[in-house]
Amino acid sequence: MFNLVDRDARSCRLRLVDTAQTRESFPRAFRVDIIFVLFEQTLAITAEIENTGPVVMPFSFGFHPGFPWPLPAASGKPHLLRLDDGAEPKMRRMDAQGFIGDAESSFFREGRMHLDPTQFERGAIIHEADWGNRIVFGVAGGPEVAITVAGLPSLGLWTRPGAPFLCIEPWHGLPVRAGAGDDIEERPGIIFLDAGDTRTMSLAIAVSG
Repeated sequence: MFNLVDRDARSCRLRLVDTAQTRESFPRAFRVDIIFVLFEQTLAITAEIENTGPVVMPFSFGFHPGFPWPLPAASGKPHLLRLDDGAEPKMRRMDAQGFIGDAESSFFREGRMHLDPTQFERGAIIHEADWGNRIVFGVAGGPEVAITVAGLPSLGLWTRPGAPFLCIEPWHGLPVRAGAGDDIEERPGIIFLDAGDTRTMSLAIAVSG
């Protein structure tokens, strides 16, 4: 559980520190602060991860926001995702055991992915890199949600079959690759944070239309 550290009319800071319970599954000393700031139609979220222990700390981190699909007042209209610079990043899938497989061709064409629930029948879509730092979810001429990130090179897209939402999840760190070891140090995208150091990552969600 996070504890409230500070708040005002438009922001708050929440904090999580290691406990005997967290050390049962993650045997490291740490502090995680999540800062929320709301201004106009944008929610900015910053994560500060500090290694409060005496040795190097390997870790991964990700945000997991979800959005209505269809968006409000856009039922029955085609939804799409847009990437800057016409990116067509390779994607990976997870198997039934939760391992990620080999790279596959992207659903993005010239930076656009026209959304269809059947694209998620095999589970989450994972872009390990090369997607940029900004993605827009929306309807042509209608409502849009723009997500801009810093310090988060990977992107997960996910929904449940028949569910009315789409998760757009920027990450730093991925599940274990099929055939690889399960040690956290061997997982793709793991961060190695020196004792006393802090890593900052951020996410901004802007709504329009």
